[in-house]
Amino acid sequence: FLRSLERKYPPLAELGKFSDVRWVVVLGGGCSPDPSLPPTAQLSEASLARLAEGVRIHRNLPRSRLVLSGGAVFSSVPEAQIMAEAATALGVDKDRLVLEAEARDTENQAAQTQRIVGDERLILVTSASHMTRSMIYFKKRGMEPIPAPTDFRLKNCPRHGPGKFFPSPGALERSHRLVYEYLGLAWGKLTGKI
Repeated sequence: FLRSLERKYPPLAELGKFSDVRWVVVLGGGCSPDPSLPPTAQLSEASLARLAEGVRIHRNLPRSRLVLSGGAVFSSVPEAQIMAEAATALGVDKDRLVLEAEARDTENQAAQTQRIVGDERLILVTSASHMTRSMIYFKKRGMEPIPAPTDFRLKNCPRHGPGKFFPSPGALERSHRLVYEYLGLAWGKLTGKI
């Protein structure tokens, strides 16, 4: 079931045809603000993977700006701020960053992003399992995002060891993502938001 979510949109490998795109939007996926740690260590695994993919795409599109989206959900520090600190630590020019630090959920991230980019084309970076729901919210606002999924939990490995057939914490985490995304889709439909 998770594969059906993660493989709905292919990874964005070939960037040549998107050279005119000015906006690379990275949706936050969680953080734990702790000033004693470097900013990359404060980001969740999902946020770090999303940011790394956003930085990769941004570096390949010289006209682009990197929009980092994420408000303060469970702390007083917006996730966008921590992602910006991590991006600059990874060598991104601070002048090429735009912070969207208000949104607290995917629906609001789409609304806030639209205020920044208007009707211009954008590349949307989020976890592969989260891309379906994100695309629905962005398209509902009339935007046509170019999906750039990352943070794939299921990879096509040519060989599988014996551990594949036993319960594991990784399998439990993948199940958690699956349930979380399907509940998000169901809630959006139930409330008429998608």
